[in-house]
Amino acid sequence: MPYKPSLVIYYLFSALDTIGIQIFSGILYVYLLHYHFSMMQIGAYMSMFWLISTFTEISGGIFVDKYGAMTSLILSYCLRILGLLSLLFPLGFYGLILGSLFSGTAESFSSGTLSSWIITKAKTQNTLIASTQKITSKNAIISTLFSLIATFIGTEILYNIDKKLPLFIAVVVYSILLLLTIPIFTKEKNHLVNDNSNTYKGSSNTLKELKAMIKNFINYPFIWILLLASVIVDIGPSNQWQVLFYQNNRVQGYTIVLFNLIGIFTNTLLLKVSKKYQLFLENYIYQLLILDIIIILLISNQILNKDFFYLHVFIYGIIMSKIFVYLNDEFINESKKRTTILSIFYMAQSMFTSIFLLINGYLSEKIGFLNTWSIFSFCALVLLLIYMVNRNKNIKRS
Repeated sequence: MPYKPSLVIYYLFSALDTIGIQIFSGILYVYLLHYHFSMMQIGAYMSMFWLISTFTEISGGIFVDKYGAMTSLILSYCLRILGLLSLLFPLGFYGLILGSLFSGTAESFSSGTLSSWIITKAKTQNTLIASTQKITSKNAIISTLFSLIATFIGTEILYNIDKKLPLFIAVVVYSILLLLTIPIFTKEKNHLVNDNSNTYKGSSNTLKELKAMIKNFINYPFIWILLLASVIVDIGPSNQWQVLFYQNNRVQGYTIVLFNLIGIFTNTLLLKVSKKYQLFLENYIYQLLILDIIIILLISNQILNKDFFYLHVFIYGIIMSKIFVYLNDEFINESKKRTTILSIFYMAQSMFTSIFLLINGYLSEKIGFLNTWSIFSFCALVLLLIYMVNRNKNIKRS
C-alpha cells in the first residue's frame, strides 16, 4: 500500500481509538460507583489494569514483530471489546477484574503498533514527507481534538441520557475498528525485526545491561524521589476527580474540556518560554511540587474551593514535563539506551501507581476519598522535605 493512503488509515485508526477510550473515560469511576462497586474494588480494578498492561508490554511488542500489525490489532480490539462488555454488563467484582485483564492486555498489544507500522512504512518507501516528528505531532493534534469532542459528548450528553450509553458507543467504535482492520491490513506483509535465534542470543547480555541500568537509576534519588512523590500526590486526584466534580447526579463535561485545554496551554507555554525560565523551573521543581501538594492538601480539607483543582492540573503538567526533559537531557547519556531507560522509568511509575491505587481504594472506602487525598499529600510532603533537608546537609559537607 502506498505511503499517503497508509497515513490516512493511521490517522483514522488513531482517531477512532481515541474516541473509543475517551467516550467513557470521564465517567468510568462514577459509573462503577453507580453500580455499587466500592472504592476499594475500583482501586483494585485500576491497579490490575496498570499491572497487566505493564507486564505484557514487552511480550506485546514481540508478538507484533513476529505476527504482524494485523494480527496484533485484531487481538487487541477483540480483547478491548470483551473488557468493555465486562463493564457494560457488570458481573460482580471478579467479572470486573477479568475485564481489567482483557483491557490491560489489549492496551499492550495495540500500544505503539500503528505508529511503528506507519513510521516503518515511511522509512522503507523513502518518502520526503516522512518525518517522525511531523507524523507524531499531527497525530497528537488530531487525538487531542477528538479527545475533547469525545469526552464532552460522553460525559455531558450520553451519560446523562443513559449511564451505559458511553460504553455501548465504545463497543461500537472498537467493533468498527475490528471490521476495518481485516480488509485493510490483509495485504500488508509481516516483517520480522530479528529471527528467534538472534533475539535470544543477546538476551543474557540484555538482562545484564538492564540490571546495571536499574542499579544506576536507583543511585539517582533526585529522579525516583520526585517520581514517587508525584505519583503519591496525584494518585487520588487523577482517578477520583470525577467524584469531586460530580454534581446533581451528573459529571460536568466542561470540566474535562478544561482539563484538556489546560494541558494544551501548558505544553504550548513550555515550548514558548525562554531558556532562562526553563532552567528556573528545573532548579525549583521540588518547590513547585511542594506547592502542588499544598494545593491538594487545602482542597482535600475543604479550605480551598475545588476550582483550584485546575491549578493542580496546570502545575502537575509542568512537573511531569520537566521530569521527562531531565530524563532525556541530563540523565540519559547514551541514545542507544534511551528507550530502555525510559522503559525502566515508566515501569517504575506503573508499579508505584498500581500499588498506591490499591491503598487509595482501601482508604477511600474506609475514611472517604478527600481524607485519603489529605493523607497521601501529607506523606508526599514529608518525603520531599526529608530528602531536601538531607540533600542540603550533603551539599554543605561537600
